[in-house]
This record gives sequence, structure tokens and C-alpha cells, in this order.
Amino acid sequence: SQAAKRLNGAYGRLKGKRINDRPVYERHGKHIVFVDDGTWCIKDDPGGQGGAFVYAYVDDSAAEPFAVTTPWQVLDDGSGFATDRAGGVSAARCVGAGGRTPSRG
Repeated sequence: SQAAKRLNGAYGRLKGKRINDRPVYERHGKHIVFVDDGTWCIKDDPGGQGGAFVYAYVDDSAAEPFAVTTPWQVLDDGSGFATDRAGGVSAARCVGAGGRTPSRG
């Protein structure tokens, strides 16, 4: 979907920010967060609770979003979500940062 394509890109880890014992990542106001109900979400808010607009989610308890093995559910071009079997989050090496940055796409 066009909505899913807008999620693509490198998300930076927010230093010192952890929700539900998992790191939080951000890119242009969108956050990858492991929320309170045990799902990874790409959403507007960096917190662990609901209430923010969700663009994608996956019911997987992996320690990092790039370790998820279940297909993501992404916002479709209508009013629901569709399974994205081709997409996912992958780890990318940051030059000079010494860490990993997930990249959606």
C-alpha cells in the first residue's frame, strides 16, 4: 500500500529510551515501540500505551524489531490493515555509531 511505503527508511534508536524492556526507534515522528499489549508497533507516539495512531503492528515478542519473524500488519489504502509478507524491519549498521539501526522496507 502507499501507506506502507511511507514507513520505509532508517529509524534511529532513541538513546536511553526503553519501553517494556525494549529499545525505541524514531524516524520523522514515527516510532517503533514494543507496546504494553506485547506487540511491536510503528506509531506516532513513543509510549507503550495505546491511543496513538498506528501505521503497522506485529504480534511478536522479539527483543528487537529486526528479530521479528511474524509478518507485519500494515495500514492499507482503505480503513484496515493488510499482511505485508514482503516487508519487514532489518538491522543496518550505522557508520561510526557502533550500533544497529532498524530499517523498514
